Amino acid sequence: MKQLFKRIKGGLRFKKNRQKKTKSSAPKISRPIISTAGIKAATFVSLVVMVTGVFLWWQFIFIDEDRVFQDMIKNTLSTQSVTKVIEQDVAQQSLRQVNRLHLGGQAVVSGETTITQSGFTTARVVTEEIGTPERDYVRYTTVETSEKRDDGSEFDFSDVVGIWGVSQPQIGQGVQGEAYSEATLGVLPFANLSPTDQKRLYEFTQETQMYQIDYLGIEKFERDGRMTYSYPVLLQPEPYVAYLKQLAELQGLTQLQNVNPAQFRSVEPVRFTLEVDVLSRQPVFIEYGQDDRQEIIRDFGLLQTVDIPKDEDTVPANVLQQRLQDVR
Repeated sequence: MKQLFKRIKGGLRFKKNRQKKTKSSAPKISRPIISTAGIKAATFVSLVVMVTGVFLWWQFIFIDEDRVFQDMIKNTLSTQSVTKVIEQDVAQQSLRQVNRLHLGGQAVVSGETTITQSGFTTARVVTEEIGTPERDYVRYTTVETSEKRDDGSEFDFSDVVGIWGVSQPQIGQGVQGEAYSEATLGVLPFANLSPTDQKRLYEFTQETQMYQIDYLGIEKFERDGRMTYSYPVLLQPEPYVAYLKQLAELQGLTQLQNVNPAQFRSVEPVRFTLEVDVLSRQPVFIEYGQDDRQEIIRDFGLLQTVDIPKDEDTVPANVLQQRLQDVR
């Protein structure tokens, strides 16, 4: 028995030794080695793919002429404020008008108009205007003329200059703020609408082809160091009036509520040239070739507070006009 146990113990020790030997002699698995050259090559390929993708996106999507124009239309429907400088020369008279349209919070337009007359009799009249959806305010800040009275004395405009004249809404005609409506509802209307209304009105411009562009006539250049596209545009009157009616209704304006767009079906399209800043997707210039009128558009998003004249500081607009006539 003792010998048997010795044999068994010896066998067990033999197996343990074999197991240890087998385990210790197992081959080690080596990890693959990635060369620095391989890493550099992969990085280079990724960089080339990324740069190529950015170039293609820039060339065929971002600066695409049609996409720039359509994005510009969308931006006009989400504008908090904008300034328009209107310039026009007709015969011996010139006009320069600066309108600052506020649509974010305070709905108001404020501006200044300068009318200059040259020739045998010269004159210069400067007015300041404030317009709300309900009322128009205007006051003369400068009135100058080379014309004299019969006795050779100069005209005295002291009873006119610096006094605010206010136009009152006509009974039964609803909201009648003409200055605000004109500043808002131009050939390129501006508004600050909800995303839902923006989408609906933008789709309306696409469905009706309200703006028709001569893509072969598009010019590309730099204005003030920025990439700019110039679009020859035909504005279709019937859908345009329908578009204005919707915009006016959304802004609480009632001037167009009784206008039927179908009445403008036979009216000739309005032709103008529109320049758009490619990067910002904002309109920057409108030119009307037929009457030498142009609009410079700038200062998007520049919000200011406009002080509306108090009632006690105003006179009716027709009274102010009569005072001007009485000076002569």
